Amino acid sequence: MEPMKQVHEYCKQNKEPPRMYKIGMFAGMNHVTIKTLRYYDEQGILKPAYVEEENGYRYYIATQIADLHQIMALREIGFTIEEIKAFLQGKSDKEILQIKRQQILKEIAALTAKLSVKRTADAHKGFVADMKINFCGFRIAVSKQCLNIPLFNSLLHKVGGKAVTEAVRSNTG
Repeated sequence: MEPMKQVHEYCKQNKEPPRMYKIGMFAGMNHVTIKTLRYYDEQGILKPAYVEEENGYRYYIATQIADLHQIMALREIGFTIEEIKAFLQGKSDKEILQIKRQQILKEIAALTAKLSVKRTADAHKGFVADMKINFCGFRIAVSKQCLNIPLFNSLLHKVGGKAVTEAVRSNTG
């Protein structure tokens, strides 16, 4: 055997048991709540390394920090507990990420549509009537902005004739 492998085997034989952290310490070290760790245990995505039978205390080991951080990262980008379970159970990473990508793209499309509607509503919210006229029993609010729209001018002329069009123009000008 090579000298390095002999040393490695020696280290393996004399290895101390891993240090155990109570749930509160482990939670504090990783900036999560105890409630979160209990929930992850209940859901089966992060089981404690050891649970005392007498009192139910949960203990974690340092190697579980990476697992917890992976779960936290997946939660941060919007993965559900069920998706994380599938991920941890060995379902294809590529498949899971592709599904998540499609969900995110749908969300972006929906939010973009909402934003478009909001912008349209905000644009109309700024409508300020510069003049109100009565025409055939209808009270019409006219903005200077409307006068710059050719379709509005054409409609105004057809409905009210040239006299109304000119009256509106002179009162808003």
